[in-house]
Amino acid sequence: MRHGIFLSFFLLLFSSVAAQFTVNGIVTNDAGERLEFASVFVVGSTEHGAITDGRGYFELVGLPKGEHIIKCTYVGYDAVSQTIMIDRNRELNINLEGSIYNLDDIEIISNRVGEDPVFSYEDMSEEEIDKQNMGKDIPYVLRMTPSVVVTSDAGTGIGYTGIRVRGADPSRINVTINGIALNDSESQGVFWVNMPDFASSVDNLQLQRGVGPSTNGAGAFGATLSLNTMSTNVKPRIILDGSIGSFGTKKLSVGLNSGLIAEKYSVDMRYSNIKSDGYVDRASADLNSYYLSASRITDKSSLRFITFSGDERTYQSWYGTPQALLYGPDANRTFNFYTYENQVDDYGQDHYQLHYSLQATDNWVTKLSAHYTKGSGFFEEYKDEEDLTGYLLDPILDGNDLVDNTDLVRRRWLDNDYYGLLWANALEVSPTLSLQFGAALSQYKGDHFGNVIDFPLINVSPDKAFNYYFSDATKNDVNAYVKANYKLTDNLSLYGDLQLREVGYETQGTDNDQTTIDVNADYSFFNPKAGINYKVSKNAEVYGSFAVANREPDRSDFTDNPLEARPEHETLYDTEIGYRISGKAYSFGINVYNMIYTNQLVPNGQLNDVGSGLRVNVDNSFRRGVEVIFGAQLSDRFTWDANFTLSKNKIENFTEVIYDYTTGFDVIENQYEDTNISYSPSAIWSSMLNYKMNFGFSALLNTKYVGTQNLDNTGQRSRVLAAYIVNDLGFSWAKRINGADALLQLMVYNLLDEKYSANGYTFSFVVEELITEKFYYPQAGRHVMLRAKVSF
Repeated sequence: MRHGIFLSFFLLLFSSVAAQFTVNGIVTNDAGERLEFASVFVVGSTEHGAITDGRGYFELVGLPKGEHIIKCTYVGYDAVSQTIMIDRNRELNINLEGSIYNLDDIEIISNRVGEDPVFSYEDMSEEEIDKQNMGKDIPYVLRMTPSVVVTSDAGTGIGYTGIRVRGADPSRINVTINGIALNDSESQGVFWVNMPDFASSVDNLQLQRGVGPSTNGAGAFGATLSLNTMSTNVKPRIILDGSIGSFGTKKLSVGLNSGLIAEKYSVDMRYSNIKSDGYVDRASADLNSYYLSASRITDKSSLRFITFSGDERTYQSWYGTPQALLYGPDANRTFNFYTYENQVDDYGQDHYQLHYSLQATDNWVTKLSAHYTKGSGFFEEYKDEEDLTGYLLDPILDGNDLVDNTDLVRRRWLDNDYYGLLWANALEVSPTLSLQFGAALSQYKGDHFGNVIDFPLINVSPDKAFNYYFSDATKNDVNAYVKANYKLTDNLSLYGDLQLREVGYETQGTDNDQTTIDVNADYSFFNPKAGINYKVSKNAEVYGSFAVANREPDRSDFTDNPLEARPEHETLYDTEIGYRISGKAYSFGINVYNMIYTNQLVPNGQLNDVGSGLRVNVDNSFRRGVEVIFGAQLSDRFTWDANFTLSKNKIENFTEVIYDYTTGFDVIENQYEDTNISYSPSAIWSSMLNYKMNFGFSALLNTKYVGTQNLDNTGQRSRVLAAYIVNDLGFSWAKRINGADALLQLMVYNLLDEKYSANGYTFSFVVEELITEKFYYPQAGRHVMLRAKVSF
């Protein structure tokens, strides 16, 4: 009996001990950061709790069998509770979404595709951006996304780079940083050379194809690119990031994030230097940049000051390589027309942003932003046998000789200021109706002027303070918008978007060719958009949208055209219809677009009275196409992502102007119908293969195909950029070592050494016979980059 009682007690004790279990895991935030000092505990228990360590790791021990509520809290984040059945040791990884992020998401919401999307778009996370960030400009980070074509003047992706989306040039792609317009107010383009290594400060981005939702700045006539840098790093860290590679390319970036100080303050900073000799002869680049953000964050508000700057000095390679030098025994693909040692572009740009976000009520977030950008710089040129009267200079006495023609060195300057205010709001009116509304106003002031700095062949120094041309410009831009998303049912949503935009542009003075400038133009635009989204199932949706966009002419359209021939504004009517579906191991999307233009501005070969090329309105033109995007998890180690675009891009009626100089100055006009729009390939596709190996190693193979592009709008097969296919092979190793994240990357670009050009231009004239000149921008052959990055 005594033994039986003892045995029963032993079994009871054993079963009690055996019924105690452990729950462990990692706590992270939306940025993927592991959170230290997060509290994890069992609701209703005072015995089972833990604080995460420096790795974000927690462990709850001694939990009895049964159903428990595990709760996790962290300052500035929404608490997470999860009910789990404890009948064995369990792993529970927790992701926290925080008000730290939600408050600042308003500037993302205001100009991005969000829940129940009705537009075509591509998102890239910080991790995805970082994989592509070897020191090349942001267009090259986006190179593998649908309908995108990129190019580089120097051939390496560093320096002057460009991007086209669906054939639309950079001046038709609206770009914002934290909701603030980046496009130059006059040319409407974006000069990425002024933003070296900015990818290192971007937390996420979204590229919208087509018109997209209303946004600030230049009208989106092909795409909208939204860059966000306002995420908060909760943990302190130091980041060292360096690359070295072909053509003397070097990148060094140093970053410091304070993490949250006293649970509400944060400072992030970065400095970068990039240098490259370029693939093209003498096409060197020396680029410097910094980024600084200081924030104060509470549960209900955030205040952020952000400043970033880029300073570039690049040797010019704008002229291109003549067709005769691309192939054959006399080929010289790296040819650069410029030989003067200081033929450089030297420009600096400083940006300042102040953002205040407030959770005014439970369902209303409001945000006020102020911004200022200062830009100043020049490009220097050596000019042969220049007539001094073209520089408002009298003949110069050089010894006993009176000189009225001589070689000279000139600088053409741009000095500008851009500033404004933005107000954005997100309001949840009801569970079925959400609104975004706001307004923005900005003013741009820019001075254009030039001076002569040297006469190399004569012993006379010019007056460097004298400007041989000068004009000032002012551009005012005001817009207001309201957007609504209404859920008719759980599966069906309607979208509406109305924007009013007022633009005023004036400039007076003289241009560099001594022509008089006198422009005063005002525009009023109404840009409506509407769409529908239907959830076919939990993981599938169909959508459709119709959007109208208007765009004013740029500076050169005003200054180069005579007053009576100045062009009208452009209008775009964009229809998008698509389908998306995703599963556990796959994703698929298809989007059909029809972009109809009225008065699209295109070059036609026409020149003004001083020889500058002009753009003219064409009545009717269109871009129609289909974009297909898919991805597959082929195995635990192997993934494949791909996309392709097939399109038709046409001008219904086009008139080419050619000048006959045989006996004088005669004008020839050639008529074309249903002709191709220049720089608009009918086929583009990308393939991205990724393979994960053991011990943190991985490999990738990226392939990009771009179809034939016309250099002008005549559609003639003799004036084209040939189709090309480029393969990039990469290897990487990533490991966490003693609390530090280490990364090594090796990229072999253009693995098969494809000889191709990604951009070019052409012009024709007659001297007894037709002469057509073609110039190209050859891209680098096989080249490598090696990167090392550590953060701790």
